[in-house]
Amino acid sequence: MHLNHYFLSQLVFELTPILTGSYLEEIFTQQKDEIILGFAKPGEDFYIKCQTGPGIQGFSFTKEFNRARKNSTDLFKKAIGRKVMALFNTYQDRSFGIILENGLILFFKMHGSRSNLILYESGIGIEEFHHSYEDLLLHFEYYKKPEIFSIENLVENDFKIQKSLPALGPEPLKWLENQGYSEQNEDVKIELVCKMLDILHHPECFYILNENEKAVLSFFKTPPLLETKTSAIEIANLFQKYYYTFTLKNKFISTETKLLTSKKEKLVRYISSSRQKLKELSESNVSEQTGDILMANLYNIPPKAELVTLFDFYSNTNRDIKLKKDYSPQKNAENYYRKGKNLILDLKNLEHIIEQKEKELETIEASLSDIGNSDSKIKQPSKEKATQQESSPFKKFEFEGYEIRVGKSSQKNDELLQHHSHKNDLWLHARGYAGSHVIIKNIPGTQVPQTVIEKAASLAAYYSKGKTNNLCPVIVTERKFVRKAKGMATGQVIVEKEKTMMVIPSGF
Repeated sequence: MHLNHYFLSQLVFELTPILTGSYLEEIFTQQKDEIILGFAKPGEDFYIKCQTGPGIQGFSFTKEFNRARKNSTDLFKKAIGRKVMALFNTYQDRSFGIILENGLILFFKMHGSRSNLILYESGIGIEEFHHSYEDLLLHFEYYKKPEIFSIENLVENDFKIQKSLPALGPEPLKWLENQGYSEQNEDVKIELVCKMLDILHHPECFYILNENEKAVLSFFKTPPLLETKTSAIEIANLFQKYYYTFTLKNKFISTETKLLTSKKEKLVRYISSSRQKLKELSESNVSEQTGDILMANLYNIPPKAELVTLFDFYSNTNRDIKLKKDYSPQKNAENYYRKGKNLILDLKNLEHIIEQKEKELETIEASLSDIGNSDSKIKQPSKEKATQQESSPFKKFEFEGYEIRVGKSSQKNDELLQHHSHKNDLWLHARGYAGSHVIIKNIPGTQVPQTVIEKAASLAAYYSKGKTNNLCPVIVTERKFVRKAKGMATGQVIVEKEKTMMVIPSGF
């Protein structure tokens, strides 16, 4: 209810004796979506801070304010130095105004994320804080609405209270419902509505409630309570504090918990499937034994044979062994030895990856235990920083002190390669699959650790069409051995001196 018509009415009631007769000394902004208004009387200053951003909209009040020396811009210069004549609020609307001398009105339109401050002169809008909202197109008369509520009107609307009082908001409606409003007869309904309106127009106290771990301002005392105040100005200041130290903190904890829980579940699945894969590979590693059987029977294998049945002295049974007809028996044995050696390397690599994933799982479980213990103020990321991240051609990750960059698309891959990488960086890509180019930024005088290369390789696999495989081949080489020839398609490159490694696809 902190922007509700009824709460704004209480603010206007308390602000009127403070501001009437004072002079508007300054209006400025020093943060995006924030406006500061400074008023002065002889020996007394008063400041209103109005926030209009997408995160929170509302007001806080103070008698002192230290203006920043830099990044501070004056606004509404035509209103500066004008005397405050009166304050008013509009019927059933989230807005109020400050009437200045010479026909000027500063109008606070607190309509959620489209909140704005507009300067009117003789009813015509002449300046606004947010220029993109086009509020100047609306004449001031638009906000003047007749007071239509009456008991007769309520009866005509079949006691549907929102039709008669559209600006009530959720808190009064909850209070009515808690009193069993919908089940009552007409007389009791009228009595409840009158009682509710009496609370809204003449509140004894204002409350900040804990509603599903979110701070909510209310006129109605509903447990669990966080704060109680008799002043609208004081409760408005406290509500701003609770937004950052309670609402945002709990939102952050909830979001982080969901994110970490999701990562934990994925890691558990990866580790389980990888262990199963490891077991299957271990049990199926008979290539080296097959090579031994072939070498023991070199003279019993006919030329150009594609299948031969030989005695397996490891299992004491006869076995069918597939051969390449163009290979000699010895060459076929060498081929099986090579497969066995590669499989052993894959097994070692898979064991190492499982070990790394188990360490990651321990870290996540520790984070889940610790989350929420900090009492620090949670801040939302600025729009400028979010815009920069969105415009970047790559995702950026940090691992063991190294920066890993992952291209966002085939076009962004080209941009990453040509403008955001150095010849001594390492370049990675999933072999045989469309996917992101991955760059490990070189740190001069150091050699990239194998653990960092493996992490980047798992990202290259994850951000490719091979992400659903248990194991995915990834090529790695220095950036200087990757080039793009003229006429090549977007994202396509020529790679030289590359090495291939098998990894489990995994996000960061």
